[in-house]
Amino acid sequence: MGAVLAVMLAAAGCSSTGGKRAEERAAEAAEGRAAVNTPRWTFAMVTHSGDGDTFWDIVQKGAEQAAVKDNINFLYSHNDEANQQAQLVQTAIDKKVDGLIVSLAKPDAMKAVVAKAVKAGIPVVTVNSGSAESKEFGALTHIGQDETIAGEAVG
Repeated sequence: MGAVLAVMLAAAGCSSTGGKRAEERAAEAAEGRAAVNTPRWTFAMVTHSGDGDTFWDIVQKGAEQAAVKDNINFLYSHNDEANQQAQLVQTAIDKKVDGLIVSLAKPDAMKAVVAKAVKAGIPVVTVNSGSAESKEFGALTHIGQDETIAGEAVG
């Protein structure tokens, strides 16, 4: 998930950590201090997970750690019902976040709200699912796998 935040930061033109060693950055992040001196931006991540989903719990924790390190106000929300997930994206738009990370498990339910975010000037990155629809919806990029190829690979 740190990669997603890195993409969002790169898209927004953030600076680096100024040559600090990885150990120093990790220690600062563990103490809740940013390892960089950058503007305080707000990124929201909205996923299609339900409560107690181990995969998304790990993603959330990694994103939160990366956000602390990079001086980001990170908002995470989720709902496994597509219409509710779309409403959570709308809430992020209403908060005028600086960047949005969204999973597209049910692309049809997300298309209009993702397009609305893009129209509002909010950079959007899609993750995990929805690789085929990501570009069509106006996202900057997609981080994840092609679902068809992944399915064929596992049989």
